[in-house]
Amino acid sequence: MIRPDRVIALRGSQTVFQYKDLCAKVYSRTHSCADVLREAGNLAAAWEGGASVPGLIEVRQQNGRWMMVTEYIPGETLAQRIGSGKDRLSSCLRILVQAQRHLQKVPPDRFPSLTESLRREIAQTSLDPSIRSKLLSRLDGPEEGSCLCHRNLSPDNLLLPAGRNPVAVDWSRACRGNADADAAAVWILLETEYGQDAAQLYLDLYCGLSGRQERDILRWVPVMAASRIPGSVQRERERLKDLIRQSLKGWDEYGD
Repeated sequence: MIRPDRVIALRGSQTVFQYKDLCAKVYSRTHSCADVLREAGNLAAAWEGGASVPGLIEVRQQNGRWMMVTEYIPGETLAQRIGSGKDRLSSCLRILVQAQRHLQKVPPDRFPSLTESLRREIAQTSLDPSIRSKLLSRLDGPEEGSCLCHRNLSPDNLLLPAGRNPVAVDWSRACRGNADADAAAVWILLETEYGQDAAQLYLDLYCGLSGRQERDILRWVPVMAASRIPGSVQRERERLKDLIRQSLKGWDEYGD
């Protein structure tokens, strides 16, 4: 029996706790075995591809709930580092960009298709059919690029252990797809959690290190925002819808 020594994080329908030298993510009863195994498979594929991630120990059922057990990684999160004010925001976001760029070089073959995942997620939203159609049309062409996209690389999901590279957690949304889409996903997370200035600072750093153009990343924002609507809380959902409306105006204005 795995019992919590202390709760590390509460994430909606998931509770993450430490047990000795292990970390256990406990899912709500709405999560199926397939859901949990999918995330565990993504984590294992990332680890085998050389990503800096916690080692997977097992997936088990306990008290009627599924649980994924990994090694425990001591250290603060990047979100805690930002909140402490110990480093400038630009320094923290540079850590995020460098970690993201490293993950994008991991072999992506064993991850699901980003396009297929986006189509499924957008179809599950309650957005107006005309908006859904417009968003889905963005996915009609051949998928450009093929890299590992974490899709949920917020500062909360990046651990900073001493003497080790930053460690990425929460692999439930990982896919194989376009690096620009992955950058748009981080932009959305930063914009909704830290504001426009932080999101723009990230974008400047990412474009500077990757050589990508800002416009190529931002054109993915409405699609990636829509993909986050299923399962989001009301406050987040309304902000995502605002981002979609604002971004679609940009599509119309520039003929994108």
